[in-house]
Amino acid sequence: MDKLNFTISGLLFLLFPQLHFAQSTENTLPFDEIYAYGMDANVTPIFDLIKSKSEITEAEKEFVEDFQKRFGGDVDSGKYASSGDLEIDQLLSIFREYWRKSLLDPESNYMMDLGKEVIPFLIKNYSKFNSPTQRDSLGNHLADYIRSKGFHTTEQVNPQGRLVDLIIWREQVDSVFTVSISKTETTKVNVVMMDDFVSLGWIEYATLGRHHPGGWTTEDALYCVIKSYELESESFNVSYLAHEARHFLDKQLWPDLSAADLEYRSKLTELSLAKKSTHELIDFFINNSNVSSENGHQVANHYLIQGLSNKLFDNQSVRDISRWEKVKFKKINKAAVELLKAHTNLLDEAGTEAQNIIAEQ
Repeated sequence: MDKLNFTISGLLFLLFPQLHFAQSTENTLPFDEIYAYGMDANVTPIFDLIKSKSEITEAEKEFVEDFQKRFGGDVDSGKYASSGDLEIDQLLSIFREYWRKSLLDPESNYMMDLGKEVIPFLIKNYSKFNSPTQRDSLGNHLADYIRSKGFHTTEQVNPQGRLVDLIIWREQVDSVFTVSISKTETTKVNVVMMDDFVSLGWIEYATLGRHHPGGWTTEDALYCVIKSYELESESFNVSYLAHEARHFLDKQLWPDLSAADLEYRSKLTELSLAKKSTHELIDFFINNSNVSSENGHQVANHYLIQGLSNKLFDNQSVRDISRWEKVKFKKINKAAVELLKAHTNLLDEAGTEAQNIIAEQ
Protein backbone atom coordinates (compact mmCIF):
# COMPACT_ATOMS: atom_id res chain seq x y z
CA MET A 1 0.00 0.00 0.00
CA ASP A 2 1.33 3.44 -0.86
CA LYS A 3 2.33 5.50 2.19
CA LEU A 4 0.05 3.63 4.56
CA ASN A 5 -1.84 6.19 6.65
CA PHE A 6 -3.59 3.74 8.93
CA THR A 7 -1.23 1.73 11.12
CA ILE A 8 -1.94 -2.00 11.13
CA SER A 9 -1.31 -3.49 14.56
CA GLY A 10 -3.20 -5.44 17.17
CA LEU A 11 -5.39 -8.38 16.25
CA LEU A 12 -8.70 -8.01 14.47
CA PHE A 13 -10.10 -11.10 12.80
CA LEU A 14 -13.72 -10.86 11.83
CA LEU A 15 -16.41 -13.47 12.10
CA PHE A 16 -19.41 -13.18 9.82
CA PRO A 17 -22.80 -14.25 11.15
CA GLN A 18 -24.82 -15.98 8.47
CA LEU A 19 -27.88 -13.89 7.66
CA HIS A 20 -29.88 -15.24 4.77
CA PHE A 21 -32.39 -13.33 2.65
CA ALA A 22 -35.71 -15.10 2.25
CA GLN A 23 -35.94 -16.67 -1.19
CA SER A 24 -39.52 -17.39 -2.09
CA THR A 25 -39.65 -17.84 -5.86
CA GLU A 26 -37.70 -19.56 -8.61
CA ASN A 27 -36.91 -16.14 -10.07
CA THR A 28 -35.37 -14.84 -6.85
CA LEU A 29 -32.19 -12.83 -6.94
CA PRO A 30 -28.96 -14.82 -6.30
CA PHE A 31 -28.33 -13.34 -2.86
CA ASP A 32 -25.57 -15.76 -1.88
CA GLU A 33 -23.59 -14.58 -4.90
CA ILE A 34 -24.53 -10.95 -4.36
CA TYR A 35 -23.35 -10.97 -0.75
CA ALA A 36 -20.21 -12.92 -1.62
CA TYR A 37 -19.16 -10.12 -3.99
CA GLY A 38 -19.93 -7.55 -1.31
CA MET A 39 -17.83 -9.33 1.31
CA ASP A 40 -15.00 -9.60 -1.21
CA ALA A 41 -15.08 -5.78 -1.53
CA ASN A 42 -16.33 -5.71 -5.13
CA VAL A 43 -19.93 -4.68 -5.78
CA THR A 44 -19.60 -3.98 -9.52
CA PRO A 45 -20.70 -7.49 -10.67
CA ILE A 46 -23.85 -7.12 -8.58
CA PHE A 47 -25.36 -4.71 -11.13
CA ASP A 48 -25.55 -7.49 -13.73
CA LEU A 49 -26.93 -9.94 -11.17
CA ILE A 50 -29.83 -7.70 -10.21
CA LYS A 51 -30.58 -6.94 -13.87
CA SER A 52 -30.71 -10.63 -14.76
CA LYS A 53 -34.13 -11.26 -13.18
CA SER A 54 -37.21 -9.79 -14.81
CA GLU A 55 -39.60 -10.80 -12.01
CA ILE A 56 -38.67 -10.32 -8.37
CA THR A 57 -40.58 -10.09 -5.11
CA GLU A 58 -41.53 -6.84 -3.38
CA ALA A 59 -38.86 -7.42 -0.74
CA GLU A 60 -36.27 -7.93 -3.46
CA LYS A 61 -37.43 -4.76 -5.22
CA GLU A 62 -36.72 -2.89 -1.99
CA PHE A 63 -33.20 -4.37 -1.92
CA VAL A 64 -32.57 -3.35 -5.54
CA GLU A 65 -33.82 0.19 -4.87
CA ASP A 66 -31.59 0.52 -1.81
CA PHE A 67 -28.61 -0.90 -3.70
CA GLN A 68 -29.13 1.54 -6.59
CA LYS A 69 -29.41 4.47 -4.17
CA ARG A 70 -26.15 3.47 -2.52
CA PHE A 71 -24.10 2.44 -5.54
CA GLY A 72 -25.99 3.27 -8.75
CA GLY A 73 -25.67 7.05 -8.96
CA ASP A 74 -22.88 9.59 -8.81
CA VAL A 75 -23.22 9.79 -5.02
CA ASP A 76 -24.69 7.69 -2.22
CA SER A 77 -28.30 8.92 -1.92
CA GLY A 78 -29.29 6.48 0.84
CA LYS A 79 -30.54 7.68 4.21
CA TYR A 80 -28.67 6.89 7.43
CA ALA A 81 -29.62 7.26 11.07
CA SER A 82 -27.73 9.92 13.02
CA SER A 83 -25.27 8.90 15.71
CA GLY A 84 -26.49 11.85 17.76
CA ASP A 85 -23.17 13.64 17.26
CA LEU A 86 -22.65 15.90 14.24
CA GLU A 87 -18.88 15.34 14.10
CA ILE A 88 -19.20 11.56 14.24
CA ASP A 89 -21.87 11.75 11.51
CA GLN A 90 -19.42 13.74 9.37
CA LEU A 91 -16.70 11.13 9.96
CA LEU A 92 -19.10 8.36 8.98
CA SER A 93 -19.94 10.22 5.76
CA ILE A 94 -16.22 10.43 4.93
CA PHE A 95 -15.84 6.69 5.40
CA ARG A 96 -18.98 5.81 3.47
CA GLU A 97 -17.73 7.77 0.48
CA TYR A 98 -14.34 6.02 0.73
CA TRP A 99 -16.01 2.60 0.97
CA ARG A 100 -18.31 3.39 -1.94
CA LYS A 101 -15.48 4.39 -4.27
CA SER A 102 -13.40 1.40 -3.23
CA LEU A 103 -16.24 -1.12 -3.64
CA LEU A 104 -17.11 0.22 -7.10
CA ASP A 105 -13.49 0.30 -8.24
CA PRO A 106 -11.70 -2.70 -6.65
CA GLU A 107 -8.59 -2.27 -8.82
CA SER A 108 -7.78 1.10 -7.25
CA ASN A 109 -6.58 2.05 -3.76
CA TYR A 110 -8.37 5.04 -2.27
CA MET A 111 -6.62 4.94 1.10
CA MET A 112 -4.66 8.11 0.33
CA ASP A 113 -7.90 9.88 -0.58
CA LEU A 114 -9.36 8.82 2.76
CA GLY A 115 -6.30 10.20 4.55
CA LYS A 116 -6.69 13.53 2.77
CA GLU A 117 -10.21 13.80 4.19
CA VAL A 118 -9.48 12.49 7.67
CA ILE A 119 -6.39 14.64 8.36
CA PRO A 120 -8.17 18.03 8.07
CA PHE A 121 -11.14 16.56 9.93
CA LEU A 122 -8.91 15.69 12.90
CA ILE A 123 -6.99 18.98 12.75
CA LYS A 124 -10.32 20.81 13.00
CA ASN A 125 -12.03 18.63 15.60
CA TYR A 126 -9.34 16.97 17.76
CA SER A 127 -6.85 19.20 19.57
CA LYS A 128 -4.41 16.35 20.23
CA PHE A 129 -3.97 15.93 16.49
CA ASN A 130 -2.41 19.11 15.13
CA SER A 131 -0.13 18.16 12.26
CA PRO A 132 -0.25 16.15 9.02
CA THR A 133 3.16 14.76 10.06
CA GLN A 134 1.22 12.50 12.44
CA ARG A 135 -0.35 10.68 9.49
CA ASP A 136 1.66 7.50 10.14
CA SER A 137 -0.36 6.94 13.33
CA LEU A 138 -3.64 8.15 11.91
CA GLY A 139 -5.50 4.99 12.95
CA ASN A 140 -4.51 5.55 16.58
CA HIS A 141 -5.58 9.17 16.57
CA LEU A 142 -8.93 8.37 14.96
CA ALA A 143 -9.66 5.72 17.60
CA ASP A 144 -8.64 8.11 20.40
CA TYR A 145 -10.82 10.84 18.91
CA ILE A 146 -13.86 8.56 18.73
CA ARG A 147 -13.37 7.51 22.35
CA SER A 148 -13.02 11.16 23.39
CA LYS A 149 -16.54 11.70 22.01
CA GLY A 150 -17.95 9.08 24.39
CA PHE A 151 -18.16 6.19 21.89
CA HIS A 152 -16.34 2.87 21.75
CA THR A 153 -14.30 1.65 18.80
CA THR A 154 -11.58 -0.85 17.91
CA GLU A 155 -8.04 -0.49 19.28
CA GLN A 156 -7.12 1.30 16.07
CA VAL A 157 -9.02 2.33 12.97
CA ASN A 158 -7.17 0.10 10.52
CA PRO A 159 -7.56 -2.00 7.37
CA GLN A 160 -9.54 -5.22 7.40
CA GLY A 161 -8.98 -7.05 4.16
CA ARG A 162 -8.62 -4.46 1.41
CA LEU A 163 -10.37 -1.54 3.12
CA VAL A 164 -9.90 0.59 6.20
CA ASP A 165 -12.76 -0.27 8.53
CA LEU A 166 -14.72 1.83 11.00
CA ILE A 167 -16.70 0.14 13.78
CA ILE A 168 -18.31 2.30 16.47
CA TRP A 169 -20.66 1.34 19.29
CA ARG A 170 -22.15 2.94 22.41
CA GLU A 171 -22.49 0.18 25.03
CA GLN A 172 -20.34 -2.71 26.25
CA VAL A 173 -20.18 -5.12 29.21
CA ASP A 174 -17.21 -7.26 30.30
CA SER A 175 -17.82 -11.01 30.81
CA VAL A 176 -15.82 -14.21 31.34
CA PHE A 177 -16.61 -17.50 29.53
CA THR A 178 -15.18 -21.01 29.75
CA VAL A 179 -14.88 -22.19 26.15
CA SER A 180 -14.49 -25.68 24.70
CA ILE A 181 -12.38 -25.52 21.53
CA SER A 182 -12.12 -29.30 21.17
CA LYS A 183 -13.24 -32.41 23.03
CA THR A 184 -10.16 -32.16 25.24
CA GLU A 185 -9.33 -28.41 25.29
CA THR A 186 -11.05 -25.70 27.32
CA THR A 187 -9.94 -22.18 28.10
CA LYS A 188 -11.28 -19.16 29.98
CA VAL A 189 -11.58 -15.96 27.95
CA ASN A 190 -12.60 -12.40 28.65
CA VAL A 191 -15.44 -11.36 26.35
CA VAL A 192 -16.57 -7.78 25.79
CA MET A 193 -20.25 -7.83 24.87
CA MET A 194 -20.96 -4.87 22.56
CA ASP A 195 -24.30 -3.28 21.72
CA ASP A 196 -25.97 -0.17 20.24
CA PHE A 197 -23.82 0.17 17.13
CA VAL A 198 -23.34 3.39 15.18
CA SER A 199 -21.29 1.65 12.45
CA LEU A 200 -20.53 -2.01 11.78
CA GLY A 201 -17.98 -1.34 9.07
CA TRP A 202 -17.51 -1.73 5.35
CA ILE A 203 -18.93 -5.26 5.07
CA GLU A 204 -22.25 -4.13 6.51
CA TYR A 205 -22.15 -1.21 4.07
CA ALA A 206 -21.29 -3.45 1.10
CA THR A 207 -24.07 -5.95 1.84
CA LEU A 208 -26.72 -3.40 2.89
CA GLY A 209 -26.71 -4.77 6.42
CA ARG A 210 -27.12 -8.46 5.53
CA HIS A 211 -23.66 -9.40 6.79
CA HIS A 212 -21.43 -7.77 9.32
CA PRO A 213 -18.73 -8.69 11.82
CA GLY A 214 -19.98 -10.92 14.62
CA GLY A 215 -16.86 -10.44 16.70
CA TRP A 216 -13.09 -10.26 16.79
CA THR A 217 -10.05 -10.97 18.91
CA THR A 218 -7.47 -8.68 20.50
CA GLU A 219 -4.45 -9.55 22.63
CA ASP A 220 -6.52 -9.12 25.79
CA ALA A 221 -10.07 -10.21 25.04
CA LEU A 222 -12.73 -11.38 22.61
CA TYR A 223 -15.25 -8.82 21.37
CA CYS A 224 -18.82 -9.91 20.60
CA VAL A 225 -21.55 -8.15 18.61
CA ILE A 226 -24.27 -9.33 20.96
CA LYS A 227 -27.19 -8.78 18.56
CA SER A 228 -25.72 -11.41 16.24
CA TYR A 229 -26.32 -14.34 18.59
CA GLU A 230 -28.65 -16.18 20.91
CA LEU A 231 -26.34 -16.93 23.81
CA GLU A 232 -27.49 -20.55 24.21
CA SER A 233 -27.15 -21.34 20.53
CA GLU A 234 -24.54 -23.36 18.66
CA SER A 235 -23.90 -20.24 16.62
CA PHE A 236 -22.67 -18.44 19.74
CA ASN A 237 -20.89 -21.31 21.48
CA VAL A 238 -19.20 -22.73 18.37
CA SER A 239 -19.14 -20.16 15.57
CA TYR A 240 -18.34 -17.29 17.90
CA LEU A 241 -16.75 -18.47 21.15
CA ALA A 242 -14.80 -21.49 19.88
CA HIS A 243 -13.83 -19.70 16.66
CA GLU A 244 -12.50 -16.62 18.42
CA ALA A 245 -10.92 -18.55 21.31
CA ARG A 246 -8.91 -20.49 18.73
CA HIS A 247 -7.65 -17.15 17.37
CA PHE A 248 -6.81 -16.03 20.89
CA LEU A 249 -4.69 -19.11 21.63
CA ASP A 250 -3.11 -19.34 18.17
CA LYS A 251 -1.83 -15.77 18.25
CA GLN A 252 0.02 -16.52 21.48
CA LEU A 253 1.77 -19.48 19.86
CA TRP A 254 2.34 -18.02 16.37
CA PRO A 255 2.16 -14.21 16.63
CA ASP A 256 2.97 -13.57 12.95
CA LEU A 257 0.58 -16.13 11.47
CA SER A 258 -1.35 -14.89 8.42
CA ALA A 259 -5.03 -13.99 8.61
CA ALA A 260 -5.84 -16.80 6.16
CA ASP A 261 -4.11 -19.40 8.35
CA LEU A 262 -5.81 -18.10 11.46
CA GLU A 263 -9.22 -18.18 9.82
CA TYR A 264 -8.57 -21.65 8.40
CA ARG A 265 -7.86 -22.98 11.88
CA SER A 266 -10.84 -21.28 13.48
CA LYS A 267 -13.25 -22.41 10.78
CA LEU A 268 -11.97 -25.98 11.13
CA THR A 269 -12.53 -25.64 14.87
CA GLU A 270 -16.14 -24.70 14.13
CA LEU A 271 -16.62 -27.71 11.85
CA SER A 272 -14.98 -30.04 14.36
CA LEU A 273 -17.63 -29.12 16.95
CA ALA A 274 -20.76 -28.17 14.99
CA LYS A 275 -23.78 -30.47 14.88
CA LYS A 276 -26.94 -28.61 13.91
CA SER A 277 -25.17 -25.96 11.83
CA THR A 278 -22.60 -28.14 10.04
CA HIS A 279 -24.11 -28.09 6.56
CA GLU A 280 -25.11 -24.43 6.82
CA LEU A 281 -21.49 -23.59 7.61
CA ILE A 282 -20.26 -25.65 4.67
CA ASP A 283 -22.72 -23.89 2.36
CA PHE A 284 -21.55 -20.49 3.59
CA PHE A 285 -17.87 -21.39 3.15
CA ILE A 286 -18.50 -22.67 -0.38
CA ASN A 287 -20.32 -19.50 -1.42
CA ASN A 288 -17.67 -17.25 0.09
CA SER A 289 -14.41 -18.82 -1.08
CA ASN A 290 -11.84 -17.09 -3.25
CA VAL A 291 -8.19 -18.09 -3.23
CA SER A 292 -7.20 -14.79 -4.89
CA SER A 293 -8.96 -12.56 -2.37
CA GLU A 294 -7.20 -10.10 -0.08
CA ASN A 295 -9.67 -11.14 2.62
CA GLY A 296 -8.29 -13.96 4.78
CA HIS A 297 -11.78 -15.40 5.28
CA GLN A 298 -12.32 -16.06 1.58
CA VAL A 299 -8.86 -17.61 1.17
CA ALA A 300 -9.36 -19.82 4.22
CA ASN A 301 -12.75 -20.95 2.91
CA HIS A 302 -11.13 -22.07 -0.35
CA TYR A 303 -8.50 -24.25 1.31
CA LEU A 304 -10.97 -25.58 3.87
CA ILE A 305 -13.43 -26.78 1.22
CA GLN A 306 -10.59 -28.17 -0.88
CA GLY A 307 -9.09 -30.05 2.08
CA LEU A 308 -12.39 -31.48 3.27
CA SER A 309 -13.33 -32.45 -0.29
CA ASN A 310 -10.09 -34.40 -0.61
CA LYS A 311 -10.84 -36.30 2.58
CA LEU A 312 -14.55 -36.89 2.09
CA PHE A 313 -15.00 -37.09 -1.68
CA ASP A 314 -11.50 -37.76 -3.03
CA ASN A 315 -12.02 -34.66 -5.13
CA GLN A 316 -10.23 -31.31 -5.44
CA SER A 317 -13.28 -29.24 -4.62
CA VAL A 318 -16.93 -30.25 -4.22
CA ARG A 319 -19.17 -27.20 -4.30
CA ASP A 320 -22.54 -28.91 -4.64
CA ILE A 321 -24.13 -28.52 -1.19
CA SER A 322 -26.55 -31.39 -1.88
CA ARG A 323 -23.58 -33.78 -1.85
CA TRP A 324 -22.34 -32.38 1.45
CA GLU A 325 -25.79 -32.72 2.99
CA LYS A 326 -25.55 -36.49 2.49
CA VAL A 327 -22.47 -36.61 4.74
CA LYS A 328 -23.24 -36.99 8.45
CA PHE A 329 -21.97 -34.22 10.68
CA LYS A 330 -19.79 -36.62 12.72
CA LYS A 331 -17.84 -37.53 9.60
CA ILE A 332 -17.30 -33.84 8.83
CA ASN A 333 -16.29 -33.27 12.48
CA LYS A 334 -13.65 -35.99 12.22
CA ALA A 335 -12.24 -34.73 8.91
CA ALA A 336 -12.01 -31.18 10.31
CA VAL A 337 -10.08 -32.46 13.34
CA GLU A 338 -7.65 -34.30 11.07
CA LEU A 339 -7.03 -31.21 8.90
CA LEU A 340 -6.53 -29.06 11.99
CA LYS A 341 -4.00 -31.52 13.45
CA ALA A 342 -2.12 -31.65 10.14
CA HIS A 343 -1.96 -27.85 10.04
CA THR A 344 -0.78 -27.74 13.67
CA ASN A 345 2.02 -30.17 12.83
CA LEU A 346 3.18 -27.91 10.00
CA LEU A 347 3.12 -24.91 12.31
CA ASP A 348 5.11 -26.76 14.97
CA GLU A 349 7.71 -27.63 12.34
CA ALA A 350 7.92 -24.00 11.22
CA GLY A 351 8.21 -22.72 14.80
CA THR A 352 6.98 -19.56 16.46
CA GLU A 353 7.86 -17.43 13.43
CA ALA A 354 5.39 -19.29 11.15
CA GLN A 355 3.52 -16.89 8.85
CA ASN A 356 1.88 -18.51 5.83
CA ILE A 357 1.37 -22.27 5.97
CA ILE A 358 -2.13 -22.68 4.56
CA ALA A 359 -1.14 -23.52 0.97
CA GLU A 360 1.28 -26.26 2.05
CA GLN A 361 -1.32 -28.83 3.16
